[in-house]
Amino acid sequence: MYGPARTVSLRARIQRRVIVALATSLGALLASVSPAAAGLIVDTNYTNAATAPLNCGQLGSSDDTGTLYLTCGAKIVRFDRNGVKLADLALPTGVANPIDVAPSPDGKYLYITQGANTPRRLVRNATGTAYTLDATWRLAQLSVWNVKWTPMGNMITTDGRGDIYLSNGSLTVDSQRSIAKFQPDGTFLTAFGDWGKEPGNWITNQDVAVSRDGRRVFVGENCGTNCIYGTAGYDASRITRYDFTPGGTYRFSRIESVTGKYGTKAFPDCDAPGAVHSVYSLTLDYWDNLYATSTTCGRVQMYDTDADPANDKFVRSVARWDDQTTRNHYVTSDWAGRIRAYQWNQVFTPKVPKLPTLPLPALPALPTPDLIAPTLTNVVLPATTTSQTVQVAITATDDRAVTEMQLAKEDGAWGPWQPFATPVAYQLSAGFGVKGVYVRVRDIAGNESAAVYRTTGYTAPVDPNDPPPPTGDKADPVLTSIAVPALTATRDIQVTVGATDDTGVRHVRFANEDGVWSAWKAYAASSPWTLSAGVGVKAVYAQVRDGAGRESGVLSARTQYALDAPPPPPPGGTPDTVAPALTSLTLPAETTTQAVAATIVATDAVGVAQVRFANEDGNWTGWQAFATPKQWTLTAGYGGKLVYGQVRDAAGNESLVLSARTSYVATQAGPADAADPALTAVTLPATTPTADVTVSLTATDDVGVTQVRFANEDGNWGAWKAFGATVPHTLTAGATYKVVYAQVRDAAGRESNVLFARTLVAP
Repeated sequence: MYGPARTVSLRARIQRRVIVALATSLGALLASVSPAAAGLIVDTNYTNAATAPLNCGQLGSSDDTGTLYLTCGAKIVRFDRNGVKLADLALPTGVANPIDVAPSPDGKYLYITQGANTPRRLVRNATGTAYTLDATWRLAQLSVWNVKWTPMGNMITTDGRGDIYLSNGSLTVDSQRSIAKFQPDGTFLTAFGDWGKEPGNWITNQDVAVSRDGRRVFVGENCGTNCIYGTAGYDASRITRYDFTPGGTYRFSRIESVTGKYGTKAFPDCDAPGAVHSVYSLTLDYWDNLYATSTTCGRVQMYDTDADPANDKFVRSVARWDDQTTRNHYVTSDWAGRIRAYQWNQVFTPKVPKLPTLPLPALPALPTPDLIAPTLTNVVLPATTTSQTVQVAITATDDRAVTEMQLAKEDGAWGPWQPFATPVAYQLSAGFGVKGVYVRVRDIAGNESAAVYRTTGYTAPVDPNDPPPPTGDKADPVLTSIAVPALTATRDIQVTVGATDDTGVRHVRFANEDGVWSAWKAYAASSPWTLSAGVGVKAVYAQVRDGAGRESGVLSARTQYALDAPPPPPPGGTPDTVAPALTSLTLPAETTTQAVAATIVATDAVGVAQVRFANEDGNWTGWQAFATPKQWTLTAGYGGKLVYGQVRDAAGNESLVLSARTSYVATQAGPADAADPALTAVTLPATTPTADVTVSLTATDDVGVTQVRFANEDGNWGAWKAFGATVPHTLTAGATYKVVYAQVRDAAGRESNVLFARTLVAP
């Protein structure tokens, strides 16, 4: 599947697909008032004529005889290839909310979309006078990002082979926003496009138009969260083109409509040639002229399309309203390019209509989609290099052909896809050291191989200003040790190294955990070094080399950079590696104040330097100078309290953790509590239009329930709050099923069991 990569989670993708506000519903569109013809401006290449208002959507397309089929409430309206009205067809029982219709090439089948319901198929009877519902036919589930989706949407079309194209998720909530292609029997073939503002994706995919040969697909896009042109939150709409690949799938090729800044505006306005705003509808004539509604601007736009997308171009506005406010959402075109705009009650006819000769030429079969990913069998880099640019040799196979490759440095940030070639020159990341290269390949269908990672050693050549290497150098130097402080309050430390060589160690270099080596410098047993930014555990790597340029292996050591680190232990002597022993942590049994005295008993061979505490939430404070007793503040609210304690010495060795309990009470000798509270019921409304809900609770306790807390489906508990029979709570964002967990506790801090309830957010 093609289109820019998405790095967000599937759940986030589903949630943000919910369209905050659409211009209107289809039902509201049908209620639009027919405009007066005085403000209508028609291109000189067309004539126009008013039609009787039908008060229905009139969406559809033509079969291979040129017969045009249009939805209209409970019937199908038809016109022949010359634009002459034919008898209407009644829709059979079982079709709900018909929106769009697409015929098979021979007209035997009609495929009907039903919005949030899956499309249905009608079958023509033997006399050709009526259609019946095919009760057994269904479109198979489509697969996108390895997730199965039920086909549903507003817009559908077919190509000259009878393959079906569904604008999946069109104006529906929480469904995958892609174009899905199916065989006539409903077998899923491929899907392409996704939610997003990047080229090749869309905010809301609307109509879909396909060339008769099935090789080019056009997708209309609606506006973003605000459909009023020129106001905050409005996203300019686009017409996106996809082209068929030899791999049997479709690849984004271009944006047909004009994009980018126009004058002083962030995106094209209505007068920009080729601009569209809210492309509710797309339609093609037999000659692959593309017609699109620019609904917000009150226009119908025409584009000339070609087998080569580079030749596509905007031609004209077929019709527009001079006030730019009289809007038409849906249009259809027959083979000759007669455009029906149902809200305007107008038909626009080319002054020189052109029709193809019947029967139409047969179409050769298209290759089936390639579903087999390439296999990347080997990637070879030089073992070492003194140049930042290296040759990467790649071995890969595919059942059809490997067409592209993508490379990344050790940070995993992939570069662009490029034509497959081997070997390929690739630039390593800056700085000497061990360098990594990721490689993956894909075929023309977009199937990607697994990634392969290889490393090389990037080293600087021996400095020509160094003394000449000694003679008789037969061995690499040996780096025997590296030592850093176990704990440091500053980034600037001393690194101690030990090394040997048969002719003498000349240079040393260091790197932090990012693997970027410093320049070589004169060897010394102790050298200054600066750790990477940010507190936390740090790694330091070291390597040495001799006068002949022979390099040792690499050793590493770890330290912890902490702003609250104790003063370092006195230098010299044996390093302190023994942690202190915390033998006792004591609190008063009851307290009437939130501040308590914590009595600590701890020992260490060198000396206990610091102590830290945490309450029952497990959030540790910073380290502080050791003393006993130490003042500590409990969490707010009466009840049982838990305090954790830990000590460490000057070398950073940390003790085990002990805990102690106390009861924070209003008066001394608090309530005699013999049992935990019991949470017996949690209730939410079945549905809710917003994330703000009221949770109903039922709980019992021998001395009284005092507090409650909640967690959403992510499992992150909120703060304790006052208990009540009904308590307000806020759900996570997004329109879907939600879960709320609840727990209560009493005045002594005893906690209940956990119960949960579900609700559906349905705006």
